Amino acid sequence: MSSLRISRLDVLPDLVKTSSSLPATLVKEWKKCIQKHFGRSVVRFSFQIMCDIAAVNCGVKPSFLFDYGPAKPDEMLNLILDLRQQGLLHNVSEPTTFLIISVGGDVLLCNMVVLRDHLTCVLNKRTVAFTDISKTNTQPKLVEQLDSLGGNIPDVLEDILTICNGESENNFEITFPPSLNLTSLVGILLGYPIIYWFNRSNDYDGNSLEINSLLVFKVIVQMRTSCTCQYYISKDSHISLSHICDNNSKDITSNSDQEMFRHAIYSFSVPENLAVQVTPYVQTWMDNLSANSSWQEIFYTLQLERNLVFAPAVTL
Repeated sequence: MSSLRISRLDVLPDLVKTSSSLPATLVKEWKKCIQKHFGRSVVRFSFQIMCDIAAVNCGVKPSFLFDYGPAKPDEMLNLILDLRQQGLLHNVSEPTTFLIISVGGDVLLCNMVVLRDHLTCVLNKRTVAFTDISKTNTQPKLVEQLDSLGGNIPDVLEDILTICNGESENNFEITFPPSLNLTSLVGILLGYPIIYWFNRSNDYDGNSLEINSLLVFKVIVQMRTSCTCQYYISKDSHISLSHICDNNSKDITSNSDQEMFRHAIYSFSVPENLAVQVTPYVQTWMDNLSANSSWQEIFYTLQLERNLVFAPAVTL
């Protein structure tokens, strides 16, 4: 048997109000915290990590998968505690209770209330669909009912939902068989409207399909910052580096008033042959995201981008 471990970090009162425009000092303190808890190798992703955690904190996504480098649950827990203690998290209208989920070597940071509502919809309504890429299929097909997939995913989701409803201790462990499809489970926790699935009932099952073209959907946000110095921001970000950095004092001055930082808080793909079938799901999902005005407390824009890419195999 394998296991999923969950830790709950309850809300703290009297959080410091943080502006949605990020001054140099705030960026610098975030960078210090990230380096302290995850090491120097991920510091160049500081702005991306800020956007992802902010998206979970404000409720525009239920969970964030830390995929910028190796991570342990305790490291994520200590980062969030540190950010809170220093007043570096945005103070949203509803204070956030975080869950930290560790499963299959992955660490996810979750907004407990948003995840609870999301899992309730997944279990009770047709709000998500699955791309079945099992080895036995000649081509990918869309499956609209979670129950028709088989396996233990609904049982695991029910157990997580119990934790989200506050019906357990702050630390909890859920066991499940090795045949559970972790790709699908993580996709559900991340809030994707279309999720990859393949049969794992025995050692010979899996994904062996080659797909030549994929539709990649990304939800792009913009976060405004009053500092775009290269010292603080990753070189691979979409920012014009028009700033001056004093390497001795590490103070930042700007040649422009404010810059916009773009980041994909959601990114998922579907086989092109399912484009017509998945479009209603993706559109409804995006309409619901846009209607949730809490994202406006932190981000300046929220938009869906769709691109056709060619890949030799499905990337899960």
